[in-house]
Amino acid sequence: MNDNEKLKTIVLDTETTGLYPGYDEILQLSIIDKNGNTLFNEYIRPKNNREWAEAQAVNGISPENIAECPTFDYYRNTIQAIFDSADEIIGYNTGFDLAFLKYSGIQINPEAVIIDVMEEFAEIYGEWSPSRCSYKYQKLTTVANYYNLDSDGAHDSLIDARMTLAVYDRINATQTYDSMDVLIVEPRKKPYVHSIENSIRSKEKIVGKDYRCVSIDDDTALWCNLYEITDIYFWDKRKEKKPNRVFRDYVISGTFFIAGAIYKSISCSLTQEQIDEYTDMFADTQEPDVDAIVLSKSSKSQKKVRKRK
Repeated sequence: MNDNEKLKTIVLDTETTGLYPGYDEILQLSIIDKNGNTLFNEYIRPKNNREWAEAQAVNGISPENIAECPTFDYYRNTIQAIFDSADEIIGYNTGFDLAFLKYSGIQINPEAVIIDVMEEFAEIYGEWSPSRCSYKYQKLTTVANYYNLDSDGAHDSLIDARMTLAVYDRINATQTYDSMDVLIVEPRKKPYVHSIENSIRSKEKIVGKDYRCVSIDDDTALWCNLYEITDIYFWDKRKEKKPNRVFRDYVISGTFFIAGAIYKSISCSLTQEQIDEYTDMFADTQEPDVDAIVLSKSSKSQKKVRKRK
C-alpha cells in the first residue's frame, strides 16, 4: 500500500475462539476495501487458547488448521497500517470485531466513522424485541437471504466481509430516509428544533449507540442513552452524572431528544403543537434538584394515602 494512499472505507470480519475479548482470540481476520478487493486475509494462531470446540463447530477452524500459522504479533504492523489509513469502518456487529482488535493491540482512529450493518438492517427487518425496547438483531445469513445473496461459506471471515459489503450496498441502494424535525434537549441549554435523517444512525449521533426509546404517549417518544436515564427513586448524586432534566419518574443525565412516534420506536417529525409543548416542558435550563423533587413526590403520595383513609 502506498503510504500516501488514504482508504475511505474498509470492511472487516473476524473468526474467533469465542465471544469474550481479552480471553478469547482471533483465528482469522479479513479486511476488504469498498470495491471488494482483499487488503488482508490471514489465519492466525492464538497465543493462549489451545482448543475452542464450540467456536470450531461454527467456523470450522481447528487447532490443527492453524498450528503452523503466525500469531497476531507477526501481522500487527500491517493491520495497524490499514486502520491508520481508513476513515470509515464497516462490519456486521462491528463492535465485536473492533473489541478483539483493540485487545490485540490495534489502535482505532477515534474520528473514524463506525458503521454496523447489523444495526441498520434490524430496523429494516422490523422484528421487535421487547427486552431491548428496539429491533431484534438478525444473523448475517438471514440478511443475505433477505436480499437474495449467496451465503454459502458463511463463517469464513473473508466471505462474511464480502457479504457484509454486499448487504451494505443493497441497503444504501434501496433505503432512503426522510428527514424529521426533533426537539433536542442538552444539559443547561434551551431546547431547540433540529432536522435529522430518520434513521438509527442519526439517532445514535445524538444519544450514542446504547440508546433507549421511552414512550411518552401514542404520538411522541423520548430518545436517550440507556446509561444516562435512572429511576428517580434510585438516584444517587454521589454516583450519577449531573442531571440534565427530570421527566416523570426518570432522571436523565445526558442529551436527549423528543421525536414524533408512529409505532413504538418508528419515528416521525414533531408537529408544531408538540414542539411548543415540549419546549415549554423542558424550558428550565437550571440543573434540577433531584432530592427536592423526590421529597415533593413522596409528600404528595403520602397525602393521597391519607385522603383514601
